[in-house]
Amino acid sequence: MAYTDIHSEDRLVQATFAEHLERALGWDNVYAFNQESFGPTGTLGRSSDREAVLEWGAVDQTA
Repeated sequence: MAYTDIHSEDRLVQATFAEHLERALGWDNVYAFNQESFGPTGTLGRSSDREAVLEWGAVDQTA
């Protein structure tokens, strides 16, 4: 499998879909690749990178 850099078509597809989810569903999007911290006060509220689904309310909406 070939991996592409951050400016690739893959990244553009991710950004486009994230924008769609924001407009259609009111979701916020965060690109945290290689920058995420873990734990209750972490970037996304995940305990580790093994958690694929965020729990409702895990991200502080007031920040």
